[in-house]
Amino acid sequence: MQDNSQISYWASGNEALRNRKYENAIQLYQKAKANTPELSHLIEDSIQLAKRRIREKRRSAQQEVVDSVDIVVPVFNALDDVKSCLLSLELHTDEFNVRVIVVNDGSQPDTTEWLRSYCSENSLFTLIEHPTNQGYTKTVNTGLKASRAPYVITQNSDTIVSSGWLRGLVRCMESNPKLGIVGPLSNAASWQNVPALRDEAGSFAVNQLPQGLTVDDMAALVADTSEPTYPRLPFVNGFCFMIRRTVIDSIGYMDEINFPVGYGEENDYCIRAIDAGFELAIADDVYVYHAKSKSFGHSRRKELSAQGTESLKRKHTADKYYARVAEVKRTDLLDQVRYRVQAAIEARSAAERVDLMSMRILFLLPVKGGGGGSHSVVQEVSEMRRMGIQARVALKYEHVAAFREMYSDVHGIEDVFVGFDESTILQIADDYDVVVGTIFTSMKFVKRIVSVHPYILPAYYVQDYEPFFFEEGSPKWHEARDSYTLVPGALLFAKTQWIVDVVKLHHGVAVHKVRPSIDHEVYRPVHRGKDERTHVTAMIRPQTPYRGAERTMRLLRRLHQALGDQLVVNIFGCDGGSAEFLALQRDFPFQNHGPLKRPQVATLLASSDLFIDLSDYQAFGRTSLEAMACGCAAAVPANGGGSEYAEHRRNALVLDTRNEDACFEAVSSLLSSPQRLQSMRRAGLQTAAAYSVHAAAVSECLPIEKSLKAWRMKYPRPNKPLLLLMPGLRGDGLPAGSGYVRVVLPYQSPAVLRDWQVRQTNVLPKPGAAQAVLMQRDAVGFNLAELEDWLPRWKGAGGRLVYEIDDDLLDAQGLKARHYKGDAHAVAAKVRLLAGAADLLHVSTESLASLMRQINSNVVVIPNALDADLWRLEDLRQHSRGSHRKMKNGPVRIGYIGTPTHDGDLDHITEAMKQIEKKYGSLVEIEIIGGFQNRTPTFGKRVGLPKKNDYPNFVRWLHERAHWDIGVIALAENKFNESKSYLKFLEYAALDVAIVVSAGSIYQPVARHRHNALIARSTDEWVECVSSLIESPSLRAQLSLQSRRDVCAGHTLAEVGPMISAALMSKVGAAR
Repeated sequence: MQDNSQISYWASGNEALRNRKYENAIQLYQKAKANTPELSHLIEDSIQLAKRRIREKRRSAQQEVVDSVDIVVPVFNALDDVKSCLLSLELHTDEFNVRVIVVNDGSQPDTTEWLRSYCSENSLFTLIEHPTNQGYTKTVNTGLKASRAPYVITQNSDTIVSSGWLRGLVRCMESNPKLGIVGPLSNAASWQNVPALRDEAGSFAVNQLPQGLTVDDMAALVADTSEPTYPRLPFVNGFCFMIRRTVIDSIGYMDEINFPVGYGEENDYCIRAIDAGFELAIADDVYVYHAKSKSFGHSRRKELSAQGTESLKRKHTADKYYARVAEVKRTDLLDQVRYRVQAAIEARSAAERVDLMSMRILFLLPVKGGGGGSHSVVQEVSEMRRMGIQARVALKYEHVAAFREMYSDVHGIEDVFVGFDESTILQIADDYDVVVGTIFTSMKFVKRIVSVHPYILPAYYVQDYEPFFFEEGSPKWHEARDSYTLVPGALLFAKTQWIVDVVKLHHGVAVHKVRPSIDHEVYRPVHRGKDERTHVTAMIRPQTPYRGAERTMRLLRRLHQALGDQLVVNIFGCDGGSAEFLALQRDFPFQNHGPLKRPQVATLLASSDLFIDLSDYQAFGRTSLEAMACGCAAAVPANGGGSEYAEHRRNALVLDTRNEDACFEAVSSLLSSPQRLQSMRRAGLQTAAAYSVHAAAVSECLPIEKSLKAWRMKYPRPNKPLLLLMPGLRGDGLPAGSGYVRVVLPYQSPAVLRDWQVRQTNVLPKPGAAQAVLMQRDAVGFNLAELEDWLPRWKGAGGRLVYEIDDDLLDAQGLKARHYKGDAHAVAAKVRLLAGAADLLHVSTESLASLMRQINSNVVVIPNALDADLWRLEDLRQHSRGSHRKMKNGPVRIGYIGTPTHDGDLDHITEAMKQIEKKYGSLVEIEIIGGFQNRTPTFGKRVGLPKKNDYPNFVRWLHERAHWDIGVIALAENKFNESKSYLKFLEYAALDVAIVVSAGSIYQPVARHRHNALIARSTDEWVECVSSLIESPSLRAQLSLQSRRDVCAGHTLAEVGPMISAALMSKVGAAR
């Protein structure tokens, strides 16, 4: 086991909790919460549990001073209710010395006879009888006068208690010596009602038990959801009324004169107790069921209640009575209790609706693929889909095409995969109930998803113990090691007992065992022609050290030396021309088939007699079991999970792969005995038949369903409103640059996605299809007439409109100057229509806000910001790698990024840049990205754009291509540019370049001269600023470091997301 220094704060807190060191556990949980604030909602649960244990510990100690509790139960007929009440009291004494004083107030013979029989047979009960009906209050007083315990409860005979009720009431009473009267929550107890206070008619509700719940279930639900505060009230409902003995000693008994039949007597007693200096509280973690009295009908109860109210006003004055009533109506604390109970009921209901066939499961596989782990995921997800379960595999966008080609033999493979990147994963995941990490690098995505969507069940399909892959103490080793406990509460499952045991050993984490899978549609025996030779196959992957490529090639060479031409050697898994492969021993005959797809591997295995795997270990050893399924014997490592299916000398060779001589002896002995080899092949075929993809998929889905039910009890899925995004589009249908920056990326930030379902569309939505739609700029693709027809219908159906604009599109002259070829006046008309109708109009700058406020006052400035993941802000840029890396003693590189519409800005600095080129010659190199695309460059050299140049791909390409020392941001002085934003400054800063920027109001919020940039106002200043950076590497380093720090500190989506969320809440409507 690992020592404490190696255990996370979270795990250490759990250990302290198990050891009942609750204060220490809280300290550790607080540290964990500080380290991972995005998971604070999960860690807070553990903190509250530890606090609850502390309270219980203290209260248990306090309870020891309580000698006994008396319970007075007045009875007048209603025998069925009485039976239920007394039985529940008998069953739930909570280990107190309890005496139940039953006072029969002249009930009918059937009730009387039953009470005499029941009480005489049970020493817990004492029966007192009134020969005639005396009324409720006298009956209660009879019992109170017979009681002697330090606490006495007057209990209606139409109540049902459950385990823990008495302990809870005593716990509440003992929490403060000033308390004199306490009562529980109930389904029908006026102000103590849960979950509903009132019914539809406005009267106090009589809540029915939620469907499927017993009284015990409801009491447990109330206790689980409670955060006990013991609210103080001026009245406690008399249906279950615990009184401290000192109250009775101080104020006496119930008032029989003014309240002979009840209905007001307990309120009178409460007023008297408060007047005597006692406090009253509600035990808001205790629930007692109240059936409501059947002794009187509803109309009679209403009449008696009115009489009781009049008696209270006469006795204590109307002013005093109404003041107490006004006080009891201030129910904020109990309203919170009711809200939590209702939420818990709804969560339970939602959890009960979780069904195996309705689950939506997303497996995250952010790797290139080709290994056994990928095979497991793809084939098992494909089987889940065949079963009707909505399961998919999420891949990086750039890997989707390769996976579809790799698994082209799988039916329906086109629908199995969904692409994602850092900026889209949160939105994609929100469509699913469960997100499953499949490799250690995927768990950071799972953590991020759950921090934003806590109702999604986190899971980890542990396919290996991946810390073994890396040098101990290395960053990858730490990331792999942390992955098993990175997401608290995650469901971990694995296909071999070896993985289960190793994770348990090193991390103390339980891992659910599921079944391995073999795709028998692919891996199956085939007819083999006559061949007297022996065929041996091995997978060689020298790029993966633990696979044992070197020792495998040495063994194959020795086998060939021993068996000669009788042996045919096949290998696969690596490129024969790779440097790693060429470094291996290769001086014997073999055929290298290179990297293979699954059907090709199956064909090769089916034509082989023995498959050899000399890895250091195998967590599972999929290829060995696939070989068995193909009728090929297998040699598997003894270390690892191969023992799941391999039995030495019966269906496989189980080898100590570190002992090459022993491996050679075992393999050569088997190959020299055709009969043994044939027997092993048959046994292996039979073994593999027990492992099906269907069985594996079912074995995963069942524990996922069970865990999801439990998870949804705690974190119900909210009914979030739908927001449709219609960003500005390019000609290929992808969002334009501003569409990504201003709409797609910020509206997929965690702050927005916590409260809204966000989807993108390129068609005008049907009225009523969503709560809101966001349209950008000039709504490309739709003409003015279409918008004028659609907009009133959308608004008429209650739809809200968010409009986003980041340029002055009303400036027709400015558009034409920037080579806009469309109808500028038509654009302006659409802008005025959408801006005027918007419920929320958000812009990028204050100058643009001033312009738009002339059309609509609902304007909010949302400044531009960067997606920290997309721009890799947490990672230091490596300028010494790649084909465009900075060269030692190479030229100083100056760069510009723009579009053809920015050529006018380039003209603004042309003269300065020409002077720089003339002054420094080959010592500088100027590159222009995006500019001068349609004309001859006036300075520098034009850089061709990448084929994939949508914004996310363009940013990734910039990180590979733009290793510059200096970045220039030129801006011509004109009306159109007055409304531009400072986005380019942020992007340059993220690229880690020293910035020279044009002077002007646009960049004032971010650029500070000689702090994080140099600011130039004229050609001479441009030359001076650029020259100073060329000649001073230290100044370049200072400015680039500071500008990047400034962006990271205040110009990311982490800052802008909450601004958008607040604007939506204010202008569009609350999401909850």
